[in-house]
Amino acid sequence: MNKRSFETLDPKSDVVFKSLFSRDCDESHIARNSLIGSFLNREVKESVLIPNEPAGRDFYSKHIRLDLNCVLDDKSHVIVEMQMQNYQDDLAKRLVYYDSRVFYNQEAKGKPYLRVKNVYTILIGNYNIFESKGYFSKFELICNATQTVLSDALVFYFLELKKLPKILKFDKELGVLQQWAYFFRDANTIALGDIVKVDRGIKMAESILNQISQDYIERINLIREEIAYRDHISRIYHFKREGLEEGLKQGLEEGLAKGKESQKLEIAQNMKAKGYSAQDILDITGLEEGSY
Repeated sequence: MNKRSFETLDPKSDVVFKSLFSRDCDESHIARNSLIGSFLNREVKESVLIPNEPAGRDFYSKHIRLDLNCVLDDKSHVIVEMQMQNYQDDLAKRLVYYDSRVFYNQEAKGKPYLRVKNVYTILIGNYNIFESKGYFSKFELICNATQTVLSDALVFYFLELKKLPKILKFDKELGVLQQWAYFFRDANTIALGDIVKVDRGIKMAESILNQISQDYIERINLIREEIAYRDHISRIYHFKREGLEEGLKQGLEEGLAKGKESQKLEIAQNMKAKGYSAQDILDITGLEEGSY
């Protein structure tokens, strides 16, 4: 009986992305180190995954639920996020919040600040984040006038896949970061073997991706997780939108009510000034004598 062949899963999918880089195997470790190193522009020998924070106690609690949260061999921290679409949240503030939480949570009691390690955030987005044409951006705490870096303690990297040039066939050597970018965007359409020199980590990621894509049980489980995740995001968006609309409606009603009361008060005062009786004012405005 011939083995059934399934279409390759999308590595940009949140659950597939996590599966590729969070497995307890050499292939996943090598792929994760390569991905992180391509952004930091240095070799990463080790990256240890840190569990996410427990879910918040209520809907409005801000807890950290990261795709990848790692500590490197030099004890610095790296956050890696894959986003298929913009969920209309304040992206910049959210990432600064994540970075600050991780930076602050380091044990610094009795230690000089020199020993507090850097936190790097990597966001790979399948949508346009900035107006600039470049697909790779790096942000630091820097002086606008002199371009002097205040600190490299918090660094943010962005890879915008939608801005990548379209390539049907690789006929030249590409940098590792570029290879990763095309792997995520075109894993189903471009053979990485066409690259002159393919990074080892990308080969490992491609191997895992092929494995989970053809494993029927794992494929079904990943698809279920993705559906559950998308349903969760959809429910949150629905609840927020429903709450916003209800809040606007309530605010409008309260505004109209306050407006009516203010108008009644003005009419009552005018009537009193013109000599109308308290009973006439009550009959017309509903306001008792002494309230205007």
